[in-house]
Amino acid sequence: MLKDFFKNRLKGDSKIWAVYFSLVIISIFVFFVASSRLIGSNDAVVSPVFFHIIHLILGFGMLWIFYNLSRENIRLVSFFLLAVSVVLLLYLLVAGKSHQGASRTFLGFFQPSEFAKLTLIVVAAYFIDKFQDTEFLKKYFRHFCWITLLTIGLIFPMNLSMAGLIAFPILVMMIVGSMPLRNILIWVSIPIAAALIILGISAIVPDKVYNEFGKNRSVSVKYNPETMRNERVVSYKKIEYDTIFRKNYETNNTDTILAKPPFLKKRLPYMTLSILQKFRWETWKNRFVNHREFNKIFKNWDKLVDYEKEDFIEENFQVVLSQCAIYEGKFLGPSASSSVWRNRLPDASSDFVFALIVGEFGWLLAFFVIFLYVILLYRSGVLIRKSKTVFSSVVIVGATLVIALQAALHISVNLSFFPVTGQTLPLISKGGSSIVVISAFFGLILGMSRIAEKEKIQKNDENYDENSEILENKPVEKEFKIGDKITQPSEIEVIDVY
Repeated sequence: MLKDFFKNRLKGDSKIWAVYFSLVIISIFVFFVASSRLIGSNDAVVSPVFFHIIHLILGFGMLWIFYNLSRENIRLVSFFLLAVSVVLLLYLLVAGKSHQGASRTFLGFFQPSEFAKLTLIVVAAYFIDKFQDTEFLKKYFRHFCWITLLTIGLIFPMNLSMAGLIAFPILVMMIVGSMPLRNILIWVSIPIAAALIILGISAIVPDKVYNEFGKNRSVSVKYNPETMRNERVVSYKKIEYDTIFRKNYETNNTDTILAKPPFLKKRLPYMTLSILQKFRWETWKNRFVNHREFNKIFKNWDKLVDYEKEDFIEENFQVVLSQCAIYEGKFLGPSASSSVWRNRLPDASSDFVFALIVGEFGWLLAFFVIFLYVILLYRSGVLIRKSKTVFSSVVIVGATLVIALQAALHISVNLSFFPVTGQTLPLISKGGSSIVVISAFFGLILGMSRIAEKEKIQKNDENYDENSEILENKPVEKEFKIGDKITQPSEIEVIDVY
């Protein structure tokens, strides 16, 4: 009875449905364990798990919407949501408030870049499908470039890894959609040239003016009666290295500059400088450098003195603790009484949830999670071969690659194969917008599977009706053998012989 209910309600690829529900169940279980550090406060454990389940329910609602929409309605909804996301991304880039060095959220909880990732995949699939017509390709290829590259460009300053997670699947979609090589190369070269130009502009900005908009700095405007002009007082902290005690320490500094510096007024507008400050060049550089130095230091760990080890652990405590959790992870995980990583790991429920899985539950569950994403890749490949339209094929390619690449990036960071990116493990890590959007991607894949099955059934029914009609109108032929008696003259077919 229950099996028939699910079979009638949850159509599409059953194995992908199984992957989705398996990840959801693992997510609830892992998040409950990761939240145990909050036992001390009132409702501290119940509340995070409760909100996480609410996010999963909202995600399933988004999955169900995209699962039941037709191809045309999916396109319309995606174009509308993409327009809203672009407007919000522009707002965040120009006037958004920075949190932890980045301006990503709107109203404190909504991430437009996540919804832009979802809708841009569908919009790109629409254009690639239409580009099968050469005339449409010549006429609207520039529109395709403007829409996709502008959206990725708005995400790039605040989230480099997110921009890559969108750009690479679209590139693969263009290849799968058999777009001309010339158009693909044009699409790839535009963002490279734009990034070089932005990097060059940011390099000529003076440090004093550039640092004015940095984090950990306060700005106040005061009137100076001596100069009879407004002056901007910038207070900021500077980290310096003490060569005697071999430690970093902070110093308070104050700079006084004109409220409207001539350099900004004549050469670089205030808004442009504010936008340039959103680019996290220093953060990206430090992450790559720290990752490179991390591997070198670990190889020569025994040669370091104690204070060097302490400084290294203090600067890279997230990665160090995740590596310790993975190193001590067993095949089946430790016993409940000896488990400690749920209380030690930073961001155990989000950025380093894979390390938590290994440390708390062992490699068996970790390999099972990886196996689920591999099954998703395999079944999506099967669906692509069964798809009859270019739109369905490239939508499945884009949605699957986004999920698989994000999972691979998260696991690579936790295993110290890649610098820290902040990307979550799809459907398992904590996150409101991320869970909703990843669920919508599953809805797209399952929706395309459902539509393909429906079209296949309709085609079989049409073929059956045509064959039945042919059989009804076809005269009955009867085979006679030697010795049979002919009872009716109508049974003999008269053939004229000339």
